[in-house]
Amino acid sequence: MVIRLEKPVGRKCRTVNPSYSHLSAHERHEIMAGVACGLSFRAIGRRLGRPASTVSREIRRNTWFTPPTTAGPGGPTGPHG
Repeated sequence: MVIRLEKPVGRKCRTVNPSYSHLSAHERHEIMAGVACGLSFRAIGRRLGRPASTVSREIRRNTWFTPPTTAGPGGPTGPHG
């Protein structure tokens, strides 16, 4: 079921998906754990029964995510900062 809003945006009407639901605290924890284990967005999404785009969006929108560094010892600037 798709609900159309009366006021069009541009040429198309915006739609609201009534089956949309927020991620639960448990799902967010699972995303953090999956990222820490190096799982892909798709793999994490499959575990949660969510699209990979939802996982990607959650990581992009929230500040808890710190991408792993691929730099050597001492971080991206080297051992002497």
